[in-house]
Amino acid sequence: MKGISEIDVKELVKAVEDFNKLEIMEPIKIPKKLNRKSLEKLRDDFVEACESLTEEEEELLPDNVVDMYNFIVEDEVEEEGVEEERVGREPVDVPPVKGVEVSTVAHETYSEKAKKEDKAKKPRAKKGLKEKISFLESLISEGRYTVDEVVERYVERFGGSPVTPKTYIYCGKSSKYNKFSKLITIENGVVKFVEE
Repeated sequence: MKGISEIDVKELVKAVEDFNKLEIMEPIKIPKKLNRKSLEKLRDDFVEACESLTEEEEELLPDNVVDMYNFIVEDEVEEEGVEEERVGREPVDVPPVKGVEVSTVAHETYSEKAKKEDKAKKPRAKKGLKEKISFLESLISEGRYTVDEVVERYVERFGGSPVTPKTYIYCGKSSKYNKFSKLITIENGVVKFVEE
């Protein structure tokens, strides 16, 4: 079945209108706002309606309806497994149709999305993280600062929220989350490295 981007929307709408004029069955609803999803539904409804006709009813169809149906389904067997998997939405180049509002949407293929994800997975340099951890280690190794004093000095030097250094310090007590070279302990309010 042809994708929406391959179908002339104006011709599809005209074919559906002509099909509806025959009054063979309940009319196919043409949406007021055409976007990818509504166009796909219109295409599918049109194909389903054409396929449900008897041979006598098929003979009544105007040429443009038959042509549109044949165009939509012509390469159905060939397309299976050949088309690139679509992620997101297909582009729709929609010519204006009187009385119908049209919107277009962007798309990206699976391979384009995969390339973006690969770029995102590349390790980013944690700018300044080593410097910040090193600064905290130097204060903690002195063994004379409270948590609040360490946090205050960190914020004076690097700015930002006091939550960050507090998180580093309290996570430093757990071997699972520690970012420092040694585990941390807090004795009498003073932050120190654990003696080995």
